[in-house]
Amino acid sequence: MKRRIIGLTAAAALTFSALAGCGDKTEEPVREKLEHVWRSTEIELREDVSVSSFAMAGDNVLMQASNYDEEAGEIIYSILTLDPETLEVSEQPLEIESQDTSMRSFAAMSDGSLLLLMQGYDLEQQKSVYSLYKSSGGETTLLADNIESRFEVEPDSRYGGDLYIRSVVVGANDNIYISADSSTAAFDSSMNKLYEVEHPDGLDSCTATADGSVYLKYYDYEVPSFMKLSKLDDAARGFGEDIVLPDNNAVNNADLYFAEGYDVYIDTDNSVYGYNSADGQMVEICNWTNSNIIRSDVRDVFMLDSERMLVANSEVIESENPDDWHVEDSLLLLERIPDEELPEYYIIELAVANVDYGLQNQIVKFNRQSEEYRVTLVDWSERQTEDMGSDELLSREIVAGNIPDMIMLTNFGSEKNNWVAQGLFCDLYELMNNDESFDESSLDMEVLKKFETDGKLYEMVMNYTLGTIFAKAENVPGDSWTVAEFLDWAEALPEGVLISDSYSSALNTILWSSLEEFVDFETGECSFDGELFGRLLEFAKSQQGSVSWYEKFGDDASLMELYRNDSIMLSEESRMYDVTSMLSSMYNISDNLDDVVMIGYPMTGGNGALIYPISSIAICNDSLVKEGAWEFVKFLMLDESNYDYYMSGLPVSNSAMEKYREGEVGRHCIFEENGWSSWGGEMTEEELAERLQNESGIYHQVSEADFDRFISLAGDARLNANAQPLGQQIIDIINEETEMYFAGEKSLAETQQVIQSRVGIYVSERS
Repeated sequence: MKRRIIGLTAAAALTFSALAGCGDKTEEPVREKLEHVWRSTEIELREDVSVSSFAMAGDNVLMQASNYDEEAGEIIYSILTLDPETLEVSEQPLEIESQDTSMRSFAAMSDGSLLLLMQGYDLEQQKSVYSLYKSSGGETTLLADNIESRFEVEPDSRYGGDLYIRSVVVGANDNIYISADSSTAAFDSSMNKLYEVEHPDGLDSCTATADGSVYLKYYDYEVPSFMKLSKLDDAARGFGEDIVLPDNNAVNNADLYFAEGYDVYIDTDNSVYGYNSADGQMVEICNWTNSNIIRSDVRDVFMLDSERMLVANSEVIESENPDDWHVEDSLLLLERIPDEELPEYYIIELAVANVDYGLQNQIVKFNRQSEEYRVTLVDWSERQTEDMGSDELLSREIVAGNIPDMIMLTNFGSEKNNWVAQGLFCDLYELMNNDESFDESSLDMEVLKKFETDGKLYEMVMNYTLGTIFAKAENVPGDSWTVAEFLDWAEALPEGVLISDSYSSALNTILWSSLEEFVDFETGECSFDGELFGRLLEFAKSQQGSVSWYEKFGDDASLMELYRNDSIMLSEESRMYDVTSMLSSMYNISDNLDDVVMIGYPMTGGNGALIYPISSIAICNDSLVKEGAWEFVKFLMLDESNYDYYMSGLPVSNSAMEKYREGEVGRHCIFEENGWSSWGGEMTEEELAERLQNESGIYHQVSEADFDRFISLAGDARLNANAQPLGQQIIDIINEETEMYFAGEKSLAETQQVIQSRVGIYVSERS
């Protein structure tokens, strides 16, 4: 988005002068209009009714609706009819027995009658059974049973070996199309079979358009994009013409809608685009975030035309009590707001690589409560091609001077290091220090310090994960070790014993944790020509071609037993998201946790743990709205309603960490060889005993001590070396130069000297 430089009113100027620093710019921001914004109007429905799918019948829209009758103990189905011009709704109850069946799909015939696809379960045969009913004039009659027997294509083993029927639609001449995962069968209006087409790689959707055409969106792994959209041709009794979709990963995972205005509408979850295959251009129609719609609340969409759509919405309503929540269903009419009616805001552009529902939700919540700012998403994964990924595309835009205000660094890979090295981001410490409303005690600053680069904080890490190495205490020299101590231990192991089940690259694993052993990043001095690094290369060479544990012991071998009988020495858990993942690794080694030590990765100082960011965000130096961007970053970190955003991994927010602790401590766990099961909540002794009777494995209830032990790893954890710009480049140089040594084509001394020279020059130039 282009930034125009114009004057501000005194009040607006004060807003942007409250903070200073972080690459001050003399230009001033301007208010702008968001694009592709739609307004929502709620359509009144009967209380407790939920809408789940749509179909067109003449000028009206039909909707499948349901509500649960607690007294009868069954779901009551009905069809709602909506006049899209007046928004008047009428309801037609369906007289169907639903206690042992569920309604999968419905469709409308030209005479106004309805087809109802019902799914039941045959207990004797232990499989799903499907029937098609016809509803007309308030009466429901069976049109066809045992529909699964009408299909010739065998069910795919990927779906459990059972035929899974997805939907029914009605096309031209009232022909009926019933789709299963592997094929779609066409019938006439009396259910006489016409033909069947296969889509063995799976089905995404089957849709009938207003003119009676029927389109299948299905998977085809023989084509590069793996997604096809084909029209069914009744005359040819098979597939007809394709609508060639854009070669774009976001499109492959998009929902498709048909309505006037375009050949097809493509919903990528970030935006809805209109698409005509003749010109191959995707035209953005509606931006969900700009329209203040929480996309994860949207269950179904029905496009009326290029300026109107219907949305079935389900919003989770929470209270202060985390166990006290309910879902509110609603039906919304969305209409495009003309540009001349749109207000203006200070717009903050956030670049992402793949839209995350959690982040999108937080953006909408921030925008709803902010009078000045609007955060808008640009998803670079929607622009990537087979030849160019999100990272390279955004980097090219940055070089061209088109720099976003913020970048969500998650999923942008190694480009993050290049951007930091190029000075793209501002130091967040400056924004913190100049914000009188910010309280450092709200965040775990000790953890944040680990993500510094040269004493500056260029990324706000919102949540993180930890990695370490477990072993039996009797099998290792202590509760931590240096690189030299690790090599002494590893070189003395008996023949036939595996170091680890996942120690595939000993060189990289040690360098990730101990690159500082060989490089002084402040002085630029290196010691890759020394004895210790030589020993490390010799050891790494000895590990080349090592077999995996299942190759050595067989696929049927018990990994837990191999740890316990000392056939495998170390258990590496590189990404621990919660306490249970730590406990699972420990119980794999011994029933007695006191016998297990977290010795960690080889390093001097610290506890041997590595820390990895899960999600982080950066503010760009050239942004004219850094103050607004900082307000959004604070909102992500500190707003109490954002706790769900931190559910994966450990939060940096102290208040979120306390909620995380409350959810973890007291959790009941069952650990077995292939993983674990866990459940929260209070239980009586009787309830627990009954539960344990149906579970096998080791029972453990998470204690405060367990939680503290897990969290303590973060205290002395070290950032993975390849997460830093210099570290990644150095490791790349080492890997490049050791290839010939590992292949026996270069001596150890020569290899060390080349690495010493190349890394020394590189580090000294950048230190």
